[in-house]
This record gives sequence, structure tokens and C-alpha cells, in this order.
Amino acid sequence: MACLLCGQRSRLVCSSVVLFSLWTSKTHAQQFPTQESIESSRIFIPREAILPPPNTSVESPSPPSREILLERVEFSDTPLDQALRLFSEESKLVVVASDSVKKRLISVSIRNLTATAALKELARQSGTFYKLDRSTGIYTLYDLKERDASAWDSDSLRQFEQELNEAFPDSIVRLSSVGKQLIVRGQAHDVVEASRIIRLIDAEAKSKKIKPDDDQTRTTTEVQQSGGLFGGLSLLQASEPELTVIDMLTVTGDQQVSLRVTVAEVDRNAARQIGLNFGVTNDAGTQVFQSLFGSGGLAGGNLPTMLDNGQIQLAITALRQMSLAKTLAEPTLTSLNGQEASFQAGGQFPIPIVSGQTVGGLQGVSFVPFGINLQFTPYITDRDRIRLKVSAEVSNRAQGTAVGDSANIGGAIVPGLDMRKFQTIVELREGQTLAVAGLISNNQVNQSDRVPFFGDLPVVGRLAAFDRISMREQELVILVTPELVHALSSEERPPLPGTDIFEPGDIEFYLGGHMEGTRNEDFRSPARTDFHKQQSFYNHRDVFIVGPHGYSECGPQPGVFQ
Repeated sequence: MACLLCGQRSRLVCSSVVLFSLWTSKTHAQQFPTQESIESSRIFIPREAILPPPNTSVESPSPPSREILLERVEFSDTPLDQALRLFSEESKLVVVASDSVKKRLISVSIRNLTATAALKELARQSGTFYKLDRSTGIYTLYDLKERDASAWDSDSLRQFEQELNEAFPDSIVRLSSVGKQLIVRGQAHDVVEASRIIRLIDAEAKSKKIKPDDDQTRTTTEVQQSGGLFGGLSLLQASEPELTVIDMLTVTGDQQVSLRVTVAEVDRNAARQIGLNFGVTNDAGTQVFQSLFGSGGLAGGNLPTMLDNGQIQLAITALRQMSLAKTLAEPTLTSLNGQEASFQAGGQFPIPIVSGQTVGGLQGVSFVPFGINLQFTPYITDRDRIRLKVSAEVSNRAQGTAVGDSANIGGAIVPGLDMRKFQTIVELREGQTLAVAGLISNNQVNQSDRVPFFGDLPVVGRLAAFDRISMREQELVILVTPELVHALSSEERPPLPGTDIFEPGDIEFYLGGHMEGTRNEDFRSPARTDFHKQQSFYNHRDVFIVGPHGYSECGPQPGVFQ
């Protein structure tokens, strides 16, 4: 734009003057100014007072300063005070050394660290530690021996708190001292990280003491225990005021783990037998010839035959046997983080034992448990990562006749046990499923009883042989699935098992053959002992029943005829 008076282009004001028109009367305010009035009202202001010098630009306010990145800091056999002067110039931090270490020769090498991180590294390599005076912003380096013997004042407490938060960025730690107690507050990322924080604080607190007051006297050695998430930590302070760490850290999230173990097994068996046993007797009934194979003899065949008026007895065995067994068990158990839980469902069967020191012994009974046995201990190592120490056992009484399925003890048949058992430690996230154990087994057994040479002949050799083949296939897999759970509210309670099964009435049971009632309530046969009470049930007039009854509290459903 151009100035209306001089015609020169300017961004702000005219380059020579700033014009002020002064009007002294109402009449002058209604007239245009004359040249004389303009000349008399002109005030000269230097250009430098308004505009920046030529060839310069107006700079915007500088952004707030950030921490300086030091690419390379190296000292070799340099006095500490001299090295700190050079370090302060480069890092823009005010760092000084105490009298005990200012003349110490140091050799350090630091690469690509921020100013405060470089200061920590410099203190570590020079065998010192620093304190920050927050009122002046000055860092002072001291000898480590002074730190070990110094009292835990507020500055060192804040510094240690800052170091903890930098070491554990996912947690928030707050330290405070009350009397002789060091209180740890905040929120830990998980239980494992909380235990590590407490261990570090415990190790640091063992070398510290609370600065005593003027009127405070030293006490004797005592052991103090405090409550907290980990049961509290105790510190021994000999000839100094005792310092006790009180754990008040909290861990957010669900701390209860529900473990579901699935044991699935399929057992298939097949057996085939073919053979012939026969015997020949004369007219007097005397046995003149027999051909016996297998364990049954003439009475063991499944196709017995008699020829020639019973003088020739045939026991033909042509048999195919197949069996299938399926097992599915899903025990579920819930436990608090870090606490062991156990669950057992099944029974016990008795076995006879001999006890006592008499000649014949004393007859006793011992019970052997069987069923489902589950034990596990969960550890939540992250928000949703769970470490499990789990052992499970699924056993049932053997029903077969094979070796090991039963035993005869003193005339009593004691059954054996079919057992599936495992113990392991695994880690997985919430909701994930892991196969911790599995088995695929194939067993084949072939047996043949034959007369030499004759039993090897094709077709005809079946008359002089007895063959058996058995095959067993077994598949087993064990799965574990952990979940983080919390308690349900009253309206979230799930239906209980058996809530949809009701006792049938007399008409439904005797005439209809129903094992379950078709009504949504039990018939209550012990209470309905006469005809009138039964009629009241069928007519929905159970006025004699004590307790809540009547219509439900649910409102009308949409679409239902009213």
C-alpha cells in the first residue's frame, strides 16, 4: 500500500513522518484540513524507532529450548573441576564438584547422549554421584563414600525416585519418608515389575539412614515388619534409626485367573480270531483224537458243531471284536494371582491290605482315589500374559480283562486304573489355548498256533491252526486355556445345571412315559399325597405351597398377545 501524503510504499507507516491531526473545535472537525494545518501538525519520528534496519527480517519468538544432545564428550587424565567447566559450557548445565573430588583425575568417554544422561554417565565413570539444588539449579558431584554414609535427605530421595521411574517407564513410583518409615506409593505395570521395584528400593534402603532430629537418640537393632502387597520388607539398622520399607504399590487389572483344562481321548480296539478245535470219540465214548488250539479248547469256540451222532465235536472260532472308548473331561478352577489352587472330582475304591504284626496278619482296607485331580498356580507377568505351573490327573477304573486291568488279592478282584497325568510350566496370554501334552499310540499284536507243515498249507491249513490279530489305536490331547476373570454381579448370574429339568406328574409318568416334566415347575410328589392336591397342581391352584409363587416380574413382551 502507498502513503496518502508522500506516495511512498510502506508496510507499516510512512518512512519519514507520522502525521497527527489535532482538531481544536467542532467546526474544524467538520472541515477538511488545509496545507497549513498539516504542516503545523507534522511530528518527525526517526525511522529506526519504528522500522527494523534495512536487509533484516522480523524474527518470530524462539521456541522453548530443548535438552542439548552431546555427540562426543571425552576427557583423559583431566581434573574433575576443569572437566566440569568444559562440560557445563557444552551442556548448558551448571555442574560443580565438591572439595573432596575436585582435583580427582578422570578419564571418560561419552557418545550421543542428552545433557542429563551424559551427566549421569560422567558421574558413573568418575566414581561420583550428584545432587541437584532445585533452588539454584546447580548440580554438585560428591564422592560415592559420602553417599554411602550420608543421610537420605529429600534431594537424594527425589533423585532416587526419578531414577526408578526412568528404569521402569511403565510404572509410576512415588517415595516419601514418614518418621523412620520409607513409604512406596504408585502403580506398577504388573506384579513381577512391582517385586523388582521393591527389591531395588530394599537394596538401596539398606545403605541409608533417616537423618535424626537433634533430640532423637539412637535405638538398638530391631526387626520390623510391615504389611503390603508382598507381605512387607524388613530392614536391620545397627546403631542407627531403623528404616522400614512399606509397600503400598498397586497393580491394576484383574488379579484372578480361571484355568480350563481339556482332556480329550479316543481309544479304538479291534480283534479278529479264526481257528478250529475238534475231537473224535468211538462208540464207547472214549476220546480217540483231539486237536486243541488257543485257551478255550472244545468249549471255547463261538460256533460249536457235532457230527456223527456226537462222536465228532467241532469248535469253530470265527470272531471279530471291536470297541470304542471316548473320554472328555474339562475341569475349571479359579485362583488368585500367585496362589495355589486344587480341585478333585471323582471317588475312591477299596483294596484289601494286610496290617498288624500277628501271624495271620490283620485284614484292612485302603482307599485309592480316582477321577479328576487338578492343581495349578498362576503368575500374571504382564497385563494379559500368564505363567502357569499346572499339574493334572485324569484316572478311571479299568474295565478290560487285559494284564494290569485287575488283580486277585486274597480272592478279591481289585480293578486297575487307567491314568493320564502331566505336570508342566508354561506361559501364554489370556484366552490362548496351548496343547501341553498329547499322545498317538498304535499297538498291533499277532498270535498264531499251528501244527508244523500242515498249518502252513493254504485253506486246508485252517484245520490245523488258530490265528489271532489285535489292533489298538489311542489318541490323547490335553489343552489348557487361562482367562482373567472377575466376580459377576447379581443380574449376571448364569443359570445353574439342571434348572431346565423338572419332575413329571403322575399322568406324565404313568401314562405318557415321560422321565421329565413338561411344565416349568416340579410336580413335588412328596407334597402331593392326595387327589385334591394333585388336581390343584394340574389346575394351577397351588395355594398350599409356601414361598414365592405367581407370575414373573417381567413386563409384557413385544409381539405377545395381551
